[in-house]
Amino acid sequence: MLDDARSLVVLAPADELVGNPMALAAYAALFGAGDDATLVIYAPDASESLVVARLLRTLDQAGLPADGGPDMLVLAVPGGTENERLLAERVDAVYAASPLDGHLAALPRYAMKDVAALRALAAPAPARRPQCGPVLPVVMCVWQRVEFLPATIAQLERQVGVRPELHLWVNNPEAAGEVDRIAATAAIPVTATVSPRNIGGMGRFHAARELAARHPYVVFIDDDQVFDEHALRILLDEAAPRKIAAQYAFQLQCPHSYWQRRLPTPGDWVQYAGTGGMILDTAIFADARVFECPERFAFVEDVWLSYVADHELGWTMVRSAARFAQVDDGRNQWTAMATGFKSEFVRDLAARGWRIPARPLSADGRPWPVPAGGGCDCALAAAA
Repeated sequence: MLDDARSLVVLAPADELVGNPMALAAYAALFGAGDDATLVIYAPDASESLVVARLLRTLDQAGLPADGGPDMLVLAVPGGTENERLLAERVDAVYAASPLDGHLAALPRYAMKDVAALRALAAPAPARRPQCGPVLPVVMCVWQRVEFLPATIAQLERQVGVRPELHLWVNNPEAAGEVDRIAATAAIPVTATVSPRNIGGMGRFHAARELAARHPYVVFIDDDQVFDEHALRILLDEAAPRKIAAQYAFQLQCPHSYWQRRLPTPGDWVQYAGTGGMILDTAIFADARVFECPERFAFVEDVWLSYVADHELGWTMVRSAARFAQVDDGRNQWTAMATGFKSEFVRDLAARGWRIPARPLSADGRPWPVPAGGGCDCALAAAA
Protein backbone atom coordinates (compact mmCIF):
# COMPACT_ATOMS: atom_id res chain seq x y z
CA MET A 1 0.00 0.00 0.00
CA LEU A 2 1.31 3.45 -1.00
CA ASP A 3 4.40 2.03 -2.72
CA ASP A 4 4.69 5.14 -4.90
CA ALA A 5 4.43 7.62 -2.04
CA ARG A 6 7.32 9.84 -1.06
CA SER A 7 9.02 9.97 2.34
CA LEU A 8 6.42 12.07 4.14
CA VAL A 9 2.93 10.66 3.72
CA VAL A 10 0.08 13.01 4.57
CA LEU A 11 -3.43 11.59 4.54
CA ALA A 12 -6.49 13.73 3.84
CA PRO A 13 -10.04 12.31 3.88
CA ALA A 14 -11.55 12.76 0.44
CA ASP A 15 -15.01 13.67 1.71
CA GLU A 16 -13.49 16.70 3.47
CA LEU A 17 -10.67 17.82 1.17
CA VAL A 18 -12.46 17.43 -2.15
CA GLY A 19 -15.21 19.72 -0.94
CA ASN A 20 -12.81 22.35 0.40
CA PRO A 21 -10.77 24.13 -2.28
CA MET A 22 -9.37 26.53 0.32
CA ALA A 23 -7.74 23.66 2.21
CA LEU A 24 -6.26 22.28 -1.02
CA ALA A 25 -4.95 25.73 -1.97
CA ALA A 26 -3.38 26.16 1.48
CA TYR A 27 -1.58 22.82 1.18
CA ALA A 28 -0.33 23.67 -2.32
CA ALA A 29 0.92 27.06 -1.11
CA LEU A 30 3.36 25.25 1.20
CA PHE A 31 4.14 22.03 -0.68
CA GLY A 32 5.64 22.07 -4.17
CA ALA A 33 6.22 19.44 -6.83
CA GLY A 34 9.81 18.95 -5.67
CA ASP A 35 9.05 18.38 -2.01
CA ASP A 36 9.54 14.91 -0.58
CA ALA A 37 5.90 14.52 0.45
CA THR A 38 2.77 12.90 -0.92
CA LEU A 39 -0.78 13.95 -0.14
CA VAL A 40 -2.89 10.82 -0.06
CA ILE A 41 -6.57 11.54 -0.67
CA TYR A 42 -8.26 8.70 1.16
CA ALA A 43 -11.62 7.55 -0.21
CA PRO A 44 -12.61 4.23 1.38
CA ASP A 45 -15.22 2.20 -0.48
CA ALA A 46 -15.51 4.89 -3.18
CA SER A 47 -15.15 4.91 -6.95
CA GLU A 48 -11.69 6.17 -7.87
CA SER A 49 -12.93 7.71 -11.12
CA LEU A 50 -15.62 9.68 -9.31
CA VAL A 51 -13.16 10.92 -6.68
CA VAL A 52 -10.67 11.98 -9.35
CA ALA A 53 -13.39 13.86 -11.23
CA ARG A 54 -14.37 15.71 -8.05
CA LEU A 55 -10.71 16.39 -7.27
CA LEU A 56 -10.17 17.96 -10.70
CA ARG A 57 -13.09 20.31 -10.06
CA THR A 58 -11.67 21.22 -6.67
CA LEU A 59 -8.24 21.90 -8.17
CA ASP A 60 -9.87 24.27 -10.62
CA GLN A 61 -11.75 26.01 -7.79
CA ALA A 62 -8.47 26.31 -5.88
CA GLY A 63 -6.76 28.00 -8.82
CA LEU A 64 -4.32 25.10 -9.21
CA PRO A 65 -3.23 23.32 -12.40
CA ALA A 66 -4.30 19.72 -12.78
CA ASP A 67 -0.84 18.73 -14.04
CA GLY A 68 1.32 20.57 -11.51
CA GLY A 69 1.65 21.36 -7.84
CA PRO A 70 2.35 18.97 -4.98
CA ASP A 71 2.56 15.20 -5.34
CA MET A 72 -0.88 13.68 -4.74
CA LEU A 73 -2.56 10.33 -5.17
CA VAL A 74 -6.09 9.08 -4.70
CA LEU A 75 -6.45 5.99 -2.51
CA ALA A 76 -9.84 4.42 -3.19
CA VAL A 77 -9.69 1.06 -1.42
CA PRO A 78 -12.02 -1.03 0.72
CA GLY A 79 -12.42 0.37 4.20
CA GLY A 80 -12.40 -1.65 7.39
CA THR A 81 -10.37 -1.96 10.55
CA GLU A 82 -7.55 -4.08 9.15
CA ASN A 83 -6.93 -1.92 6.10
CA GLU A 84 -6.93 1.21 8.22
CA ARG A 85 -4.47 -0.39 10.64
CA LEU A 86 -2.08 -1.05 7.75
CA LEU A 87 -2.66 2.43 6.39
CA ALA A 88 -1.92 4.04 9.76
CA GLU A 89 1.46 2.28 9.82
CA ARG A 90 2.45 4.00 6.57
CA VAL A 91 1.00 7.49 7.16
CA ASP A 92 2.94 10.18 9.02
CA ALA A 93 0.28 12.84 9.50
CA VAL A 94 -3.35 13.67 8.80
CA TYR A 95 -4.46 16.90 7.10
CA ALA A 96 -8.03 17.41 8.24
CA ALA A 97 -10.20 19.79 10.21
CA SER A 98 -12.01 17.01 12.10
CA PRO A 99 -10.58 14.01 13.99
CA LEU A 100 -10.63 10.66 12.24
CA ASP A 101 -11.83 7.38 13.72
CA GLY A 102 -10.21 4.09 14.59
CA HIS A 103 -6.51 3.50 13.97
CA LEU A 104 -6.22 6.78 12.01
CA ALA A 105 -7.34 8.77 15.06
CA ALA A 106 -3.95 8.22 16.73
CA LEU A 107 -2.03 9.97 13.95
CA PRO A 108 -0.94 13.60 14.45
CA ARG A 109 -3.55 15.85 12.83
CA TYR A 110 -2.99 19.25 11.21
CA ALA A 111 -5.80 21.58 10.22
CA MET A 112 -5.56 24.28 7.58
CA LYS A 113 -4.34 26.83 10.13
CA ASP A 114 -1.47 24.45 11.00
CA VAL A 115 -0.27 23.89 7.45
CA ALA A 116 3.08 25.66 8.07
CA ALA A 117 3.84 23.23 10.91
CA LEU A 118 2.87 20.34 8.65
CA ARG A 119 5.27 21.56 5.98
CA ALA A 120 8.10 21.59 8.52
CA LEU A 121 7.86 17.79 8.71
CA ALA A 122 8.94 17.38 5.09
CA ALA A 123 12.53 17.29 3.92
CA PRO A 124 14.12 19.52 2.96
CA ALA A 125 12.72 21.97 5.50
CA PRO A 126 11.46 25.13 3.83
CA ALA A 127 14.36 27.57 3.72
CA ARG A 128 13.53 31.06 4.87
CA ARG A 129 15.92 32.69 2.47
CA PRO A 130 16.78 36.32 3.05
CA GLN A 131 14.68 38.46 0.78
CA CYS A 132 16.27 41.21 -1.27
CA GLY A 133 14.94 44.22 -3.10
CA PRO A 134 12.83 47.16 -2.03
CA VAL A 135 10.32 47.00 0.79
CA LEU A 136 6.81 46.66 -0.62
CA PRO A 137 3.77 47.06 1.64
CA VAL A 138 0.92 44.61 1.04
CA VAL A 139 -2.53 45.34 2.46
CA MET A 140 -5.16 42.66 2.96
CA CYS A 141 -8.54 42.65 4.67
CA VAL A 142 -9.41 39.70 6.91
CA TRP A 143 -12.92 38.69 7.80
CA GLN A 144 -13.90 35.00 7.49
CA ARG A 145 -10.76 33.28 6.22
CA VAL A 146 -8.32 33.52 9.13
CA GLU A 147 -7.48 29.84 8.64
CA PHE A 148 -5.98 30.64 5.22
CA LEU A 149 -3.72 33.40 6.56
CA PRO A 150 -0.69 31.09 7.15
CA ALA A 151 -0.84 30.10 3.48
CA THR A 152 -1.01 33.74 2.38
CA ILE A 153 1.99 34.59 4.55
CA ALA A 154 3.91 31.62 3.17
CA GLN A 155 3.31 32.86 -0.37
CA LEU A 156 4.57 36.31 0.60
CA GLU A 157 7.64 34.86 2.33
CA ARG A 158 8.81 33.25 -0.90
CA GLN A 159 8.49 36.36 -3.08
CA VAL A 160 11.53 37.15 -5.24
CA GLY A 161 12.94 40.64 -5.79
CA VAL A 162 10.98 42.46 -3.09
CA ARG A 163 10.71 42.48 0.70
CA PRO A 164 7.00 42.30 1.50
CA GLU A 165 5.48 43.76 4.63
CA LEU A 166 1.95 42.57 5.31
CA HIS A 167 -0.54 45.03 6.78
CA LEU A 168 -3.81 43.41 7.81
CA TRP A 169 -7.11 45.18 8.27
CA VAL A 170 -9.11 42.83 10.47
CA ASN A 171 -12.85 43.31 10.02
CA ASN A 172 -13.70 40.63 12.58
CA PRO A 173 -12.67 41.63 16.14
CA GLU A 174 -13.28 38.08 17.36
CA ALA A 175 -10.47 36.88 15.09
CA ALA A 176 -7.89 39.35 16.39
CA GLY A 177 -6.25 36.92 18.80
CA GLU A 178 -5.80 34.20 16.17
CA VAL A 179 -4.47 36.76 13.69
CA ASP A 180 -1.88 37.93 16.23
CA ARG A 181 -0.85 34.33 16.92
CA ILE A 182 -0.30 33.62 13.24
CA ALA A 183 1.48 36.94 12.64
CA ALA A 184 3.95 36.23 15.45
CA THR A 185 5.32 33.18 13.60
CA ALA A 186 5.83 34.94 10.25
CA ALA A 187 9.27 35.51 8.74
CA ILE A 188 8.12 38.83 7.27
CA PRO A 189 6.82 41.87 9.16
CA VAL A 190 3.07 41.52 9.79
CA THR A 191 0.96 44.19 11.49
CA ALA A 192 -2.76 44.14 12.17
CA THR A 193 -5.32 46.89 12.62
CA VAL A 194 -8.57 45.68 14.17
CA SER A 195 -11.74 47.44 13.09
CA PRO A 196 -14.56 47.55 15.66
CA ARG A 197 -16.98 46.67 12.86
CA ASN A 198 -16.91 45.17 9.42
CA ILE A 199 -16.38 47.97 6.90
CA GLY A 200 -15.46 45.61 4.07
CA GLY A 201 -12.78 46.45 1.56
CA MET A 202 -12.84 50.14 2.45
CA GLY A 203 -10.58 49.12 5.31
CA ARG A 204 -7.70 48.63 2.90
CA PHE A 205 -8.01 52.29 1.85
CA HIS A 206 -7.61 53.42 5.46
CA ALA A 207 -4.59 51.15 5.90
CA ALA A 208 -3.02 52.44 2.69
CA ARG A 209 -3.51 56.07 3.77
CA GLU A 210 -1.39 55.36 6.85
CA LEU A 211 1.36 53.91 4.65
CA ALA A 212 1.41 56.72 2.08
CA ALA A 213 3.89 58.91 3.92
CA ARG A 214 6.51 56.13 3.89
CA HIS A 215 5.83 54.21 0.68
CA PRO A 216 5.20 55.40 -2.89
CA TYR A 217 3.25 52.25 -3.83
CA VAL A 218 1.04 49.72 -2.11
CA VAL A 219 -0.20 46.28 -3.16
CA PHE A 220 -3.71 45.04 -2.41
CA ILE A 221 -4.44 41.32 -2.24
CA ASP A 222 -7.49 39.34 -1.15
CA ASP A 223 -7.61 36.69 1.57
CA ASP A 224 -8.68 33.99 -0.91
CA GLN A 225 -5.93 34.21 -3.52
CA VAL A 226 -2.97 32.11 -4.60
CA PHE A 227 -0.06 33.62 -6.48
CA ASP A 228 3.42 32.65 -7.62
CA GLU A 229 6.76 33.84 -6.25
CA HIS A 230 7.21 36.54 -8.90
CA ALA A 231 3.80 38.18 -8.52
CA LEU A 232 4.83 41.13 -6.36
CA ARG A 233 7.98 41.89 -8.37
CA ILE A 234 5.91 41.98 -11.55
CA LEU A 235 3.45 44.38 -9.91
CA LEU A 236 6.26 46.63 -8.71
CA ASP A 237 7.84 46.74 -12.17
CA GLU A 238 4.47 47.89 -13.55
CA ALA A 239 4.03 50.66 -10.97
CA ALA A 240 4.35 54.34 -11.81
CA PRO A 241 3.08 57.66 -10.44
CA ARG A 242 -0.64 58.25 -11.06
CA LYS A 243 -1.13 54.65 -12.17
CA ILE A 244 -3.04 51.54 -11.16
CA ALA A 245 -2.15 48.05 -12.40
CA ALA A 246 -4.46 45.16 -11.50
CA GLN A 247 -4.67 41.54 -12.61
CA TYR A 248 -8.47 41.32 -12.37
CA ALA A 249 -9.27 44.27 -14.60
CA PHE A 250 -11.63 44.96 -17.49
CA GLN A 251 -12.73 47.33 -20.19
CA LEU A 252 -16.37 48.21 -19.57
CA GLN A 253 -18.55 47.98 -22.67
CA CYS A 254 -21.55 50.10 -21.73
CA PRO A 255 -22.76 52.39 -18.92
CA HIS A 256 -25.68 50.12 -17.98
CA SER A 257 -24.08 46.86 -16.86
CA TYR A 258 -20.97 46.06 -14.84
CA TRP A 259 -21.06 42.57 -16.38
CA GLN A 260 -20.71 43.73 -20.00
CA ARG A 261 -16.92 43.79 -20.11
CA ARG A 262 -13.81 42.59 -21.89
CA LEU A 263 -10.62 41.15 -20.44
CA PRO A 264 -7.73 42.85 -22.27
CA THR A 265 -4.17 41.64 -22.61
CA PRO A 266 -1.69 42.62 -19.88
CA GLY A 267 -0.53 46.21 -20.24
CA ASP A 268 -3.66 47.32 -22.06
CA TRP A 269 -5.97 50.01 -20.68
CA VAL A 270 -8.85 49.18 -18.36
CA GLN A 271 -11.69 51.12 -16.80
CA TYR A 272 -12.40 48.79 -13.90
CA ALA A 273 -9.60 47.51 -11.64
CA GLY A 274 -10.29 44.89 -8.97
CA THR A 275 -8.48 45.25 -5.66
CA GLY A 276 -7.28 41.65 -5.42
CA GLY A 277 -3.82 41.66 -7.03
CA MET A 278 -3.36 45.40 -7.55
CA ILE A 279 -0.58 47.95 -7.17
CA LEU A 280 -1.18 51.68 -7.09
CA ASP A 281 0.38 55.01 -6.28
CA THR A 282 -0.34 55.75 -2.62
CA ALA A 283 -0.82 59.43 -3.47
CA ILE A 284 -4.43 58.63 -4.33
CA PHE A 285 -5.21 58.13 -0.64
CA ALA A 286 -4.44 61.79 0.06
CA ASP A 287 -7.54 62.63 -1.97
CA ALA A 288 -10.62 62.78 0.24
CA ARG A 289 -12.83 61.63 -2.64
CA VAL A 290 -11.49 58.10 -2.29
CA PHE A 291 -13.23 57.88 1.09
CA GLU A 292 -16.52 59.42 -0.05
CA CYS A 293 -18.05 56.27 -1.52
CA PRO A 294 -21.84 56.35 -1.08
CA GLU A 295 -22.72 54.29 1.98
CA ARG A 296 -25.11 52.07 0.04
CA PHE A 297 -22.22 50.92 -2.15
CA ALA A 298 -19.48 50.84 0.50
CA PHE A 299 -18.91 47.11 -0.05
CA VAL A 300 -18.18 47.55 -3.76
CA GLU A 301 -15.31 49.93 -3.14
CA ASP A 302 -13.48 48.50 -6.16
CA VAL A 303 -15.97 50.18 -8.50
CA TRP A 304 -15.69 53.44 -6.56
CA LEU A 305 -11.87 53.43 -6.66
CA SER A 306 -11.98 52.78 -10.41
CA TYR A 307 -14.37 55.69 -10.88
CA VAL A 308 -12.27 58.11 -8.83
CA ALA A 309 -9.01 57.11 -10.53
CA ASP A 310 -10.38 57.08 -14.07
CA HIS A 311 -12.99 59.85 -14.08
CA GLU A 312 -12.11 62.21 -11.25
CA LEU A 313 -8.32 62.04 -11.46
CA GLY A 314 -7.57 60.84 -14.99
CA TRP A 315 -5.05 58.25 -13.84
CA THR A 316 -3.60 55.50 -16.02
CA MET A 317 -5.20 52.12 -15.38
CA VAL A 318 -3.91 48.91 -16.96
CA ARG A 319 -4.27 45.17 -16.61
CA SER A 320 -1.32 43.58 -14.81
CA ALA A 321 0.69 40.60 -16.01
CA ALA A 322 1.05 39.28 -12.45
CA ARG A 323 -0.48 35.84 -11.96
CA PHE A 324 -3.11 35.53 -9.24
CA ALA A 325 -5.94 33.04 -8.92
CA GLN A 326 -8.98 33.21 -6.69
CA VAL A 327 -10.00 30.25 -4.56
CA ASP A 328 -13.71 29.64 -5.00
CA ASP A 329 -14.77 28.44 -1.55
CA GLY A 330 -18.34 29.72 -1.73
CA ARG A 331 -17.73 32.51 0.79
CA ASN A 332 -17.04 35.40 -1.56
CA GLN A 333 -18.81 38.53 -0.45
CA TRP A 334 -20.16 39.36 -3.90
CA THR A 335 -22.12 36.09 -4.08
CA ALA A 336 -24.52 37.51 -1.47
CA MET A 337 -25.17 40.57 -3.65
CA ALA A 338 -27.94 40.82 -6.19
CA THR A 339 -26.66 40.32 -9.72
CA GLY A 340 -27.58 43.86 -10.65
CA PHE A 341 -26.08 45.60 -7.62
CA LYS A 342 -22.73 46.55 -9.15
CA SER A 343 -24.50 47.48 -12.38
CA GLU A 344 -26.75 49.82 -10.40
CA PHE A 345 -23.64 51.54 -9.06
CA VAL A 346 -22.10 51.77 -12.53
CA ARG A 347 -25.27 53.45 -13.81
CA ASP A 348 -25.19 55.86 -10.87
CA LEU A 349 -21.58 56.77 -11.60
CA ALA A 350 -22.29 57.14 -15.32
CA ALA A 351 -25.00 59.62 -14.39
CA ARG A 352 -22.31 61.58 -12.55
CA GLY A 353 -20.38 61.84 -15.81
CA TRP A 354 -18.26 58.67 -15.94
CA ARG A 355 -17.83 58.01 -19.66
CA ILE A 356 -18.22 54.30 -20.42
CA PRO A 357 -16.52 53.02 -22.45
CA ALA A 358 -13.70 55.51 -22.06
CA ARG A 359 -12.29 54.75 -25.50
CA PRO A 360 -12.69 52.19 -28.29
CA LEU A 361 -12.53 48.65 -26.96
CA SER A 362 -9.41 46.66 -27.79
CA ALA A 363 -9.97 44.22 -30.62
CA ASP A 364 -8.03 41.48 -28.83
CA GLY A 365 -9.95 41.84 -25.57
CA ARG A 366 -11.77 38.68 -24.52
CA PRO A 367 -15.51 38.95 -23.80
CA TRP A 368 -16.18 37.88 -20.20
CA PRO A 369 -19.07 35.58 -19.30
CA VAL A 370 -22.23 37.47 -18.31
CA PRO A 371 -24.33 35.93 -15.50
CA ALA A 372 -28.00 35.30 -16.08
CA GLY A 373 -29.90 38.55 -15.79
CA GLY A 374 -26.74 40.67 -15.74
CA GLY A 375 -26.43 41.59 -19.39
CA CYS A 376 -27.53 44.59 -21.42
CA ASP A 377 -28.94 44.77 -24.94
CA CYS A 378 -28.10 48.41 -25.63
CA ALA A 379 -26.41 49.41 -28.88
CA LEU A 380 -23.01 49.78 -27.24
CA ALA A 381 -23.13 46.31 -25.74
CA ALA A 382 -24.39 44.84 -29.01
CA ALA A 383 -21.60 46.55 -30.96
CA ALA A 384 -18.98 45.22 -28.56
